[in-house]
Amino acid sequence: MKMPVVLLFSNSSQVLQFFLEDLKICGISRHFCMDSVDVDNLSRYDCCVFDVSDETLAGMSFLEKLKACKIETPVVLLVSLRIFESVRKMFSSQKLVTVLQFPVSSTVLKKCISQYVINDADGGSHGVPAEWKIESTSVCDDAKTTADFDALLGTSETVVALKKKLACISQTDEPILIEGESGTGKTFIARLLHENSKRAKFPFISVNSAAIPDTIAESELMGSVNGAYTGAGNRPGYFEQADGGTLFLDEICEMSKVVQAKLLKLCESDILYRVGSVKPVKYDVRLICATNANISENVQQKLFRQDLYYRISVLKLKIPPLRERPEDIPLLIEHFLKAKPDYNKYYFSPDAVEKMLLHSWPGNIRELKNCVYRAVSLCDGDLVLPEHILFD
Repeated sequence: MKMPVVLLFSNSSQVLQFFLEDLKICGISRHFCMDSVDVDNLSRYDCCVFDVSDETLAGMSFLEKLKACKIETPVVLLVSLRIFESVRKMFSSQKLVTVLQFPVSSTVLKKCISQYVINDADGGSHGVPAEWKIESTSVCDDAKTTADFDALLGTSETVVALKKKLACISQTDEPILIEGESGTGKTFIARLLHENSKRAKFPFISVNSAAIPDTIAESELMGSVNGAYTGAGNRPGYFEQADGGTLFLDEICEMSKVVQAKLLKLCESDILYRVGSVKPVKYDVRLICATNANISENVQQKLFRQDLYYRISVLKLKIPPLRERPEDIPLLIEHFLKAKPDYNKYYFSPDAVEKMLLHSWPGNIRELKNCVYRAVSLCDGDLVLPEHILFD
């Protein structure tokens, strides 16, 4: 039985490096190409992968030629978000063509290619498997369970793994500790967890832990009644406000030891007493905390209570910094441009994107967003060039 041969085409050395290093599939021969491809001679390959994500005129011309010819070999097209829908519609009648949004994770692409070549090796037809004929760009076994987390943009392996974990823990009531650098989207993740939980119809209360004063910590957390102290009113605290839903405590490591003690007491019970009242109030809250500090070190240095740490960290999430998933940057750029109708006409040149890929992004996604909007503001026409990219 001959070894399947897969054609991998791109005019980008970086994409070819991705094909070379990350797309190793046991039992196939990879044929790399940067030159022009004869679309009439694709049948000698068992599968063809074409990167046309740069949207050049040559790439558009290639798509037109491919559409006009009789396709007898499975073809995978990697295209940018901007042209994804139009290309998908262009090849909607071609059963052997699958269109994926680029950047795409190596896991997704390897599975797609393997499915084709295994079918062929077993004597089957080249027909596209049913699980690949979907309109979304995510083609993984857990699509049904991770679909609700597609708002978390990214196709890198780290983001795919994070979505799977979010899907697993979203339905539980255990406390969650989210760790990640500033600007990685911890508040966004917390809200996403709430919106996809059984508590979604109830409140999501977000609190900056550092802003809770020691002097009125009890009333902030548990509420108060009229006359409890000078200026006290009859109002619920954060736990009562979040009843049935989620209480999100951001920057938990910035919470003072005094407030930590009050919080620990609430974590150990489901009943509270408003300040100045002897009437018990029952509450049902899922607690999610977040920090950009090294909380384990804080515990060792006795800056954070160890007993409270164990209460809030039954489940832990580590949000990767942007520098660890640079392949998601083009997708995030597209998202930020689409978020503002006036910016839909702009697009970034390959060199501009390359410059952004090489940046370390200490401010993570928040810095990237600012950079995109700054570049557009400095752009003379519709095309964003490297000189328009200014970092903080």
